[in-house]
Amino acid sequence: MDAGVRISLRLDLSAYDLFDDASDGGVRSAGAAIVQVHSLADPTLVADAAALWAGEADDAFGPRARVDAALAVRRAARVWPPLDRLSDQDVPDVLALTEEELNDLLGVAATRLASAGVAVHWPRDLAQDLSATAVVRPAPGSATDGTGFFESEDLLRFRWQLALGGDPLTESEMDALAEAHRPVVRLRDQWVLVDPALVRKARKRDLGLLDPVDALSVALTGTADVDGETVEAVPAGALATLRDRLTAGVRPAEPPPGLHATLRDYQLRGLAWLDLMTSLGLGGCLADDMGLGKTVTLIALHLKRARREPTLVVCPASLLGNWQREITRFAPGVPVRRFHGPDRSLDDLDGGFVLTTYGTMRSAAPALAEQPWGMVVADEAQHVKNPYSATAKALRTIPTPRGWP
Repeated sequence: MDAGVRISLRLDLSAYDLFDDASDGGVRSAGAAIVQVHSLADPTLVADAAALWAGEADDAFGPRARVDAALAVRRAARVWPPLDRLSDQDVPDVLALTEEELNDLLGVAATRLASAGVAVHWPRDLAQDLSATAVVRPAPGSATDGTGFFESEDLLRFRWQLALGGDPLTESEMDALAEAHRPVVRLRDQWVLVDPALVRKARKRDLGLLDPVDALSVALTGTADVDGETVEAVPAGALATLRDRLTAGVRPAEPPPGLHATLRDYQLRGLAWLDLMTSLGLGGCLADDMGLGKTVTLIALHLKRARREPTLVVCPASLLGNWQREITRFAPGVPVRRFHGPDRSLDDLDGGFVLTTYGTMRSAAPALAEQPWGMVVADEAQHVKNPYSATAKALRTIPTPRGWP
């Protein structure tokens, strides 16, 4: 045990622009370890080894301070061999570090040195909160009524976004990080500790493209699968707005004007939910039990939306009469037409409802696809539960911003 002094290493990264230059083909220098000498008798007494050898240190170190410091360096070199290079110098004051050595000091080397009584001091402003998040950015548009998110045929960008202290890096900053060759880089006027995995993400930021359905899944779960690993993922722009509106809950709904019915509480909640979904350009399944009034809830939704385009209802032939009677009863004055049989026609439609069967829809899909619809309702939707069936495929050819089984 050294009776007089101990040493520590202060890492100097100030010449980072020079350290990153290995154009001469030599070994790239990543920084320097400056040897500091501490008095064991007075812990507040500290001096750089350079000052001690130059005779500029406090006399309180005593006449054996240089010898004791040199011995301390040799003992430390047994723990971490790169320090042995200091023994070849006239003054063991500064050790140039390679990238590998600097990286070593971030982990096991610092631990071994600390156990031997040699502390490693990093720059005070070293930031260790660099992070990466998978971000989904939507196609142009917004999650508002009239510009449904799923009406876009564009794919969505899925890529890594790096941030420092939660503040996203710019493209140029991520480019600079991608070119980094050291575990510590200068970024935004501070030193930043860089995980090699983050550098790889900066170099390969683009993760591919997502269709809107997969993008919404990522937005709602907050996770995505990247190269077999589940990572945190966040939506941005209109996709984030869509996520927020979906998770904010349902606002209370009032029965729409023109509805000649009293809706129960669960029907009002269903109406509010349907109104929210359709305002976002989404579809869904109203799965109340039989006899609980799904038909009148859909009639109320049609009235609440008050669209110029008619609502198309596709149902089994046995239910055509029930739909027509309930529309006439609960929404008197709203036009209702059957599109079924040899005399069927879509001419001169003026809002309201158009009722058809699954068989007619399948055979007349091209004609139905040419008509603008405000909403498409598939009653008894088990008829299209197989997405590969001819009926389901025909139904999907009918364009509409809203679809409800």
